[in-house]
This record gives sequence, C-alpha cells and structure tokens, in this order.
Amino acid sequence: MAGTPTKLLQLCLVALTTIGIASIFLPFTRSVAPFDVIVLNEPGVLAGQLPNRHDVLLILLTSPFWLAIPITLASLKRLLAGRLSRVAWFTSYTLALIMGSATLGFVGLGLSGKTLPKDWSLEKYLAVFSPQEHIVLLPVTILILGAGWVIRNRRRQLLLHSLNAVIAMQVVYIANGVLCLALFQDDWKSGAYVTLATVVVYLAHIAFVSSRRFTATVR
Repeated sequence: MAGTPTKLLQLCLVALTTIGIASIFLPFTRSVAPFDVIVLNEPGVLAGQLPNRHDVLLILLTSPFWLAIPITLASLKRLLAGRLSRVAWFTSYTLALIMGSATLGFVGLGLSGKTLPKDWSLEKYLAVFSPQEHIVLLPVTILILGAGWVIRNRRRQLLLHSLNAVIAMQVVYIANGVLCLALFQDDWKSGAYVTLATVVVYLAHIAFVSSRRFTATVR
C-alpha cells in the first residue's frame, strides 16, 4: 500500500508533462511558435526585425522545445512498463546531447555574431531581445550542472538508467526554456506561460526522483 501514493504521484507528474507538447505549437512571443520556425519556416520570431528570414539562431533556439514529445512518451512508457528498452534510453541520451548542443550553439553563435550581417553587432542583436548579454550564462550553467548530475547518477548507479535518460532530456528543456523566457521577458505570449509551467513540472519531477532514490539496481 505504501507504494500506491508514490505511484499515483508519479502518474500525476507524468500526466502534467504532457503540457510541454503544447509549448511547441503555441506562440511564445509575438505570433510565432517553435512549430512555425522549424516546420513552416516563418519569418524570424520578431517578424521582420531580425536580419534573416530563416535565422539559424532561431532554429537552434526553438529545436529543444520538441524534446517535450519524447519526454512524455518515454515517461509514459517507463511508468507503464517499468523500464525503457536499450534503444529507447540510448535515443533519449542522444536527443538530450543533440538538443543541448543546439542551445549551446545558439549561445556560441549569438555571442560570436557569425550568423549576423556585418552591420549587426552583438549589442544590436541583444538589444532586439531586451536582456543583458550575461543572461546567456544561466542556461549554460544549468546544462553544465545538469549534465554533471546525470553523469554522476549513472556512474554511481544512483538512478534507474531509463529514468536518468528521461531526466537528461528534461534538463536540456529546462535550460533552453529558461533561456527563451529570459530573452523574451518583455513579450510573453501563451506559449511562454506554458513553457514556464513545463519547466516547473520538470523540476518537480526531478526533485521527486531525487528524494525517492530510484536506484539503478532495477531497470
């Protein structure tokens, strides 16, 4: 009976993670959603204020939102089946690595200004997005600390392997979500609020997992 409340809480957290999928399709700022940038190839998020129609920086920035889909699917599979297959958890780690690299790529290219026209300085680019330059250090810090924690969990077998893979994806979504929330802090639309809620849910899930100590002795 003691496991029933825990199972119920897990189910509630997994159910709440589904809201992250909505963040892909809802407008984050102005009238553009991550779906628009990746699939529809709409103009830049600021609708013409950016120098390029298909801005590489925006593609890197919006790609990690799609992690919400494999996070939800993997969480449901792990909850129902008790584990993920080797292919599933390997894919989860791979997606986390790729999307984490996208966030770091946005930061690196944005700061170097390599994707901007010659007459666009870093200061002008950041002025479009409102916040100060140092704001990009926050997601980088989250990624570094999160990656270190995920690696430590695996090496010391502190968490189930399949669960650790899900958390790896959640860490990347959180880092990118925080970055977007900070960049567009002056013009949040519905997608931004959904992203904020998703970040909170993922953090709650990570905190719950950490407190329960799901050891890696069982898959």
